[in-house]
Amino acid sequence: MFKRGKKVMEISRELGLPHSTVSKAIKRFNELGTSADRKGRGRKKTARTPQMIRTIKRKVQRGEDNKRKMAREEGISERTVRRIVNSPDLNPLDYAIWGILEAAIYGRKFRTIEELKAALQEAWERIDLNVLASSVDNWRKRLRACVQANGGYFII
Repeated sequence: MFKRGKKVMEISRELGLPHSTVSKAIKRFNELGTSADRKGRGRKKTARTPQMIRTIKRKVQRGEDNKRKMAREEGISERTVRRIVNSPDLNPLDYAIWGILEAAIYGRKFRTIEELKAALQEAWERIDLNVLASSVDNWRKRLRACVQANGGYFII
């Protein structure tokens, strides 16, 4: 639009953006030849890097479970270790079981937390043991896929 002779204010009105945003985008394009963000923007990752995620997940895969010890050995916080270990992609309750429980109670109204808890308990008791075993068995496969994706997005 700018190259076709439109003024910053015209572009701003047309796109519904502040004129400062349009000006900055034009300046960035003129400097870099692209509208993409400059490299190095934003806070640098320090603890939860792909390398650290791989390291922690390998330790878990080997059977280590002392999160405090892992944090001390790697020089990161125990909270960061817990975030890595408790990734929803790797927790069988999150990637399989909660969906089953939610489906079992979907659409029902509960007056109290106790009623909700009781309904979830009943739904839990109705889950076939083979489904639970399959979810847990699938965990190693998911962990390997997560490590191969450097802790990023993966599909199983």
